[in-house]
Amino acid sequence: MKLSKKTITVIIILLVVALAASSCVYFGIQMARNRRVQALYANYEACSFELEVMVTFLEQKFSDEENQPPFLRVVGGKKLFNPQSGYVYIPDEISQTITVLDQECFVSEDAKLYAITFYGKRIQFNSQNGAYALVYSPEGEPDFLRDPTENFRIKVKHIEGDWYHVARIG
Repeated sequence: MKLSKKTITVIIILLVVALAASSCVYFGIQMARNRRVQALYANYEACSFELEVMVTFLEQKFSDEENQPPFLRVVGGKKLFNPQSGYVYIPDEISQTITVLDQECFVSEDAKLYAITFYGKRIQFNSQNGAYALVYSPEGEPDFLRDPTENFRIKVKHIEGDWYHVARIG
């Protein structure tokens, strides 16, 4: 069967239009996914001072990596709980700092401040839903969200200095 040039031209045009439409749908889905991920981002700019205060406090409190807890649970937006030893003593100004982080930094109802996790010199402030962390990583860009053995795809966005947004995608 032999097709005319006009028929071949129409087929090519239809294929190009179909390909363009599928590309638009794909990129539309990607844009929507990126908006959902960005909605989880903590407001770093509003609380960068408080984050630096917390990192300094935590580095001093747990300077020996051998004594670092795997994580600290944030309780009531102002206390820290170590699952291995109970509540962690914190001065009033640190308690107030945690309150500011909880109320002004982690503003999304889907991503409230839940825990602080340690991996060597890396300190991350994790959301309750487990899909987001605000990460202080002086050793470079993070390559995992919650645990080095996890198999989640992540998106990493550098903020400034040693700070990163890390979110699970897909």
